[in-house]
Amino acid sequence: MRLFGMRFVVAAWALGAVAGMGSIAAPAQAQPAAAAFPGCANIAPINAWARRNNYVAAANSGDVICGDFTGDGAPDAVAFLEADEEWSGNSMPPYAVILFRNVGGRLQHLRTVSTPDNMTIFGTGYEDARFEQGRIVLTHHTLTAQDSRCCPTGVTAFTINTATGRVAERLLRRMDEAEQQRLVDRSNAAADAATGATASSGWRVERADNGNPYAIVQTGMNAMPELRLACGPNGSPVFAANLPNQAPNTHLNLTFATGPHTIAVLDINWQKDPSGPTWVNMLRDPTVPNLLGGNASAADVRLNGRSLGRLSLAGSTSTLREALSGCWQPAANRAGSAVADAGFAIDIVLTQRAAAELARRREGITVWTSFSGTPRNENANHVDDHSGELDLGSHEVTVAGQNGRVDIPGSALRRERFGNLRGAPQVLVNVFSARRSDQNNLLNCGIVQGELSQVAGRTHRITCSLIGEN
Repeated sequence: MRLFGMRFVVAAWALGAVAGMGSIAAPAQAQPAAAAFPGCANIAPINAWARRNNYVAAANSGDVICGDFTGDGAPDAVAFLEADEEWSGNSMPPYAVILFRNVGGRLQHLRTVSTPDNMTIFGTGYEDARFEQGRIVLTHHTLTAQDSRCCPTGVTAFTINTATGRVAERLLRRMDEAEQQRLVDRSNAAADAATGATASSGWRVERADNGNPYAIVQTGMNAMPELRLACGPNGSPVFAANLPNQAPNTHLNLTFATGPHTIAVLDINWQKDPSGPTWVNMLRDPTVPNLLGGNASAADVRLNGRSLGRLSLAGSTSTLREALSGCWQPAANRAGSAVADAGFAIDIVLTQRAAAELARRREGITVWTSFSGTPRNENANHVDDHSGELDLGSHEVTVAGQNGRVDIPGSALRRERFGNLRGAPQVLVNVFSARRSDQNNLLNCGIVQGELSQVAGRTHRITCSLIGEN
């Protein structure tokens, strides 16, 4: 096969990893009956409307929610339908929100509230749905300003006026880590119930005809029965997934999660093997093997936003260590892994003049923290083009313009990037005015800079004066 205009040299391992995978095609899954959608009228009209309008038909009860918004006592419906076309990179597929009114026991299209091109309602599934006469209130998990695209932590209420289709949006709260973990646990439990199993056969090492090793696991998932990893020709891992139901020339987003802050997303660089249902990704960073070869017992797997179930990781660390010895190292051998708790605190101390001026202006203080290090591979992802440093994450917070303590959370450190780290991770903390009252910085502050192991777990004082203050 060809990849990025060149012969896919790693096809040597593909004699075992790609060839023959077409024989593991999953049986076609039957469309659920209307009984799978409790409280709904027959959803066949919804699916017929979806097909006519280039949407994917409703596949499970989470796609259609029923309740009475007209006040006539009959169950109406709101449907979440994905676009039946390639969509831009995101861990959450764009969807439409469509209202259907019950007319004589049959659901009829009433209006389209939100579309993939104009998403007035967005998020990764609903937490709650409340139907009232004239309106529906949907509570979704959504991205906040601090979140990466993979990992929404916001809880937002969207109120739909069913008569006009207008939507009012209100952020209710931001989930703490415990709530995020409970969400992952519920998702995992639902996936286990739906699929009935994790991997049916464990991780193992096999060899291609040329002797090159590769890791292989049968997942027990109909939509993705097999995964393989090996070292590619550019010194980075290569990932292959058997996806018998994935159509050619469609967008592919594969997500693995072992916790709310431990997530690996494959969203780009996919190429399909023309001879079978295998999709190959030449990994640009070690995030995927870092997660699969970590200490977790299983990973929640999602394909284009839909849960496939859980993948057993029993034995994955030793298997990947052997198969990827030339291009990846497990966490125990990676630089910087000794930083057990990366969190620390900053004690801001203002001079008398600085404190008075910030109070007069009602100005705030911004604390910006950057984690970085020396990369093993300067051409890999997350390496800054100008500094040549490996980006290991950052954290920014704005506080009141007064003396006080600011906690820097260890979760801001992107440990999944340690696979490309040579040496110890570094940290830099800068403090400046929040620029609410003036576009220019008003403060002259000290910095915290050095090896993270010397900074973590401690409180560091930073003194700030006004710029120009003697």
